[in-house]
Amino acid sequence: VFSARQMPRELVEVLRQRAEVGGPPEETAELQWRYATLLSEMGRFEEAIAAYQNVLQRHGEHRRALQGLAEVLSSTHRFEELTAVMEQLAELAENARLVGAADAPSVLTVASHWIQAARVAFKTNDVARAVTSLRRALRAHPEHLGALDRLLQVLRKEPASPDLEELLQRRATMEKDATRRAALELELVALKVRRGDRAGALVVLEAAESMGMDPFRRCPVELLLLAAHVCEQAEQWARRWLQKHATH
Repeated sequence: VFSARQMPRELVEVLRQRAEVGGPPEETAELQWRYATLLSEMGRFEEAIAAYQNVLQRHGEHRRALQGLAEVLSSTHRFEELTAVMEQLAELAENARLVGAADAPSVLTVASHWIQAARVAFKTNDVARAVTSLRRALRAHPEHLGALDRLLQVLRKEPASPDLEELLQRRATMEKDATRRAALELELVALKVRRGDRAGALVVLEAAESMGMDPFRRCPVELLLLAAHVCEQAEQWARRWLQKHATH
């Protein structure tokens, strides 16, 4: 009888009353979700948040209620609460895959949920929480470049991180552009040297050479100068490159 466009106040009241009457759990959850969604569409955000939370208290895995709550929290800039909701959505998607649910999302979708949770955590300067979400994204999808690049961006500021070397190596292996891969290889070499692992640094350079990849081809000169401090072999390669391109 009532249209959400023409008579939203009347409809929202009818939905509220109907949801209070109750019924089968799934039907009641659907009515409560519709009630919360209509409140959100009317701009009654505080009431919508309370209504969505009411759904989730009874049906913690109601995906559409979580998504609706996330949209309202984002619109009202309540990012700390939004972080928790985005994590719940990611956990829900992850669990659906673990149990082999028929509507289980793809690994890309699971990773995307974790990345969104990380983005919100960064808004509140909760870097540790964001890093945890990025790691969860990579656990779901180990080759997700977006998650890997963002995690590396953070860990570069904390060079003592135990898995920084492994992540740099993984990123270099995935890189298809020769120049960017060389830059990543040299960054890995420099990290190993700073950690006192000169033998490991040489292994990286020798592996690059054995693959037929000149680590210094088309690299910026500053990267070559950095490499010159790594070991005698790197210095020799750098000198050859500079002599070859000195006229360019």
